[in-house]
Amino acid sequence: MRERLLDGHGQPEPLQQYGANFDGGIYNLSGALFSLQNDQAINLAYGYEYFNNAGTVRKSVATGTTTFNVVFNNSGTLDVQSGTVSLNGGGALGGGATVAAGAGLVFGAGSFVVTALAPAGWPAPSSVSAAAT
Repeated sequence: MRERLLDGHGQPEPLQQYGANFDGGIYNLSGALFSLQNDQAINLAYGYEYFNNAGTVRKSVATGTTTFNVVFNNSGTLDVQSGTVSLNGGGALGGGATVAAGAGLVFGAGSFVVTALAPAGWPAPSSVSAAAT
């Protein structure tokens, strides 16, 4: 089985005009910035894809929804400055998140394991929503 990887080494990796369908994993390494500048989705191609964040994933500019339809494992920072980030693939949530006023973070689908969140590391309940399972 061949796995394709995309890893960020400190340079911004923009997800721009189009969404992404990929097979394998995306690693956003410690110190790196993965910049979400649109309202597209990161989708499954074969069913085992994932996004591992040890750096910063930042949604800015666009005001709609960017959707992760893959497993999202976070040991870094998820920074939602505008619009909404929807996590629909489950994952392990460590690290932290910031959600600006008027922005949103949605746990739309999947199972999430909370590993080592600092009490102040995740947004207030008014800025987080979860879908019924």
